[in-house]
Amino acid sequence: CGTGILGCRSIWLIINFISQRNSLSRRTIVASNSNEKILFSWIHLSDIHFRHGIERHQIDQELVLKALLEDISKTINSPQRNIPRPDSIFITGDIAYSGSVIYENEYATAEKWLSNVSQVTNLSQNQIFVIPGNHDIQRDVYLKDDDTAMFIDLLRNGNRRMEWALKNDKYYKMLMSRLENFSKFSNKFAPFCLGEHYQAKHAYWQWTSRPTSELPIRLIGLNTSLLCQDDNDKGKLRLSLSQIKDIPNLD
Repeated sequence: CGTGILGCRSIWLIINFISQRNSLSRRTIVASNSNEKILFSWIHLSDIHFRHGIERHQIDQELVLKALLEDISKTINSPQRNIPRPDSIFITGDIAYSGSVIYENEYATAEKWLSNVSQVTNLSQNQIFVIPGNHDIQRDVYLKDDDTAMFIDLLRNGNRRMEWALKNDKYYKMLMSRLENFSKFSNKFAPFCLGEHYQAKHAYWQWTSRPTSELPIRLIGLNTSLLCQDDNDKGKLRLSLSQIKDIPNLD
C-alpha cells in the first residue's frame, strides 16, 4: 500500500491498494529496469492563478503557460526521454486568481488552456481531476452577506465544528456559495463529469479507478479551502473528519 500527497492548500491523496501477491510481483518488476512496467502515471499542476493580478503579470503568465504547454508536449512525445504518457492530470487548487470575482473570465481562460493540454496529452476532460484552493474562493460573498460572514467566523474560530456545517443542508449551501463559480467550472472536469464518484458533493469527493488488473486506484479530493478568506488564514482552516471517515475499503 502506498500513499502520496499532492498539493498544498488543497490536499489530494492517491492510495494504491495492491494485493499481497501483486505487491510482490510489482516489487519484482520495479527491481529490474529492463522489465519495468508503468502501472499509472500523471501530470500534477497547481497554483496557476489564471488571469493573475495586474496586466504585467498576466502577460508574464501567458508566456509561462505557453512554454509549459510546449514542455508538456515535448516531454511526453520525446522518445529519447522515455517518459510514459499520463493517465490523468491532477490540478490541486488555485485554478483561478479570485474565484472569477475580479475577472469574470478566469475559469473560461482556464478551460481554454486545459483544452489545449487535453489535445497535446491526448486526454479528455474526464481524465482531468480538479480540487479548489484558497484563490478559488469568492471572498466577496463574505463581505456582502453578514449571515455568511458570521457563520464562517464561527467555524474559523472553532466555535462550531466543520462536521456540523457539512451535514446541514442550509450551512453547506452557505459554504458552497463561496465556491459557486468553481463548481460551475468543475462540472466539466473529473470526477464531477463522470457521474460515478463515491462522494457527490463539490466540497470534496472520492473516486475509484481500475486502469489495470494489477492496480486499483482511489483518488480522494480533500478540500482545505472551505474556510479561506484573507491573509489571516493560518490556524483557522479546518479539514473535518467528514471528508475521510466514510472512505470504503477496496476488495
